Amino acid sequence: MSRRTPLPAIDLANIAALPRTERLPALRAFKAGSPRFSYRLVRQAAPDIFNAQSDLLGTIPPTEFSKIRHFIEANATSDDEIKANVGVAERLHEYAASIGVRAKRHHIAPFQLSGAVGIEVSYWLPLILVLNDRLIIPFLDPRRSHGLSSEGRRFAYSMIHEKARAIDPDLADAELLIFRWCRWTTDVC
Repeated sequence: MSRRTPLPAIDLANIAALPRTERLPALRAFKAGSPRFSYRLVRQAAPDIFNAQSDLLGTIPPTEFSKIRHFIEANATSDDEIKANVGVAERLHEYAASIGVRAKRHHIAPFQLSGAVGIEVSYWLPLILVLNDRLIIPFLDPRRSHGLSSEGRRFAYSMIHEKARAIDPDLADAELLIFRWCRWTTDVC
């Protein structure tokens, strides 16, 4: 693995949560390189998927999924990336619409990894979801395989807690939620 290639956030969480003696072998076994596609387009479309509102513009109607699909198709680098991102975005959009999720854009600064200048990691979207007057800080784990392990999820929750709830009193009572691909289950903490 190249020293300049950061681990994806999901793999970092899974490896960091391992017992100390298992971390180095796991890092050595990690196959860095170019994956066939990424889910960056779903993350970029998250404000539209979750109906992010603007304080300046009043209530904005939900974005039609056709516009989200067009964004993904226009920015994807392969047919595999289109298929994967559209599938995830569509399920999330349906879910958000079915339960009446609203969102507000909210920046939470990423972690700066010590000893790795310029490498940042975030276990949250730049949104706060609002559902039944509850604040929710979301993270996406869209992988069908090799997603967050149970210990990796605990690591991600801990990272979100430390960077959001522990620092920002407005988010102290926010729930943490990970959207996982496997039949779109959600974990709430």
